[in-house]
Amino acid sequence: MGSRRRARELAFKGLYGYALREEEPEKIVLELVRGEPQDVVDFALSLVKKAYENIRLIDEKIKNVLENWDFERLAETDRAILRLAVSEFLFFPEIPPKVTIDEAIELSKQYSTHDSSRFVNGVLDRIAKLEGLL
Repeated sequence: MGSRRRARELAFKGLYGYALREEEPEKIVLELVRGEPQDVVDFALSLVKKAYENIRLIDEKIKNVLENWDFERLAETDRAILRLAVSEFLFFPEIPPKVTIDEAIELSKQYSTHDSSRFVNGVLDRIAKLEGLL
């Protein structure tokens, strides 16, 4: 597994843990990174920090493209994956949007349901197009 993918996985777990435990996601990530290379730790923390600091903006971007879905009823795993990816769109312009979408799809395949990957892909594709990224 590449270092960026591992960092995304840790950031996802931080955001997911935030939803469950209502602790700062950075604290959760720091609990998980023991033994990880410094580049993984740094990227995971920067991802989760930007997502957490801008969660209202990110949630609005997601809500604006949901069709026939209520944001509050989304699975916590899907919500965390979407938040992470939208944070990458908005605050990490050096990462190609297609890479962000592909990584989010892989996270959804690993941590959510089979159908979630199509849902995540559709939501992120709509956001990326609205943001002028695709």
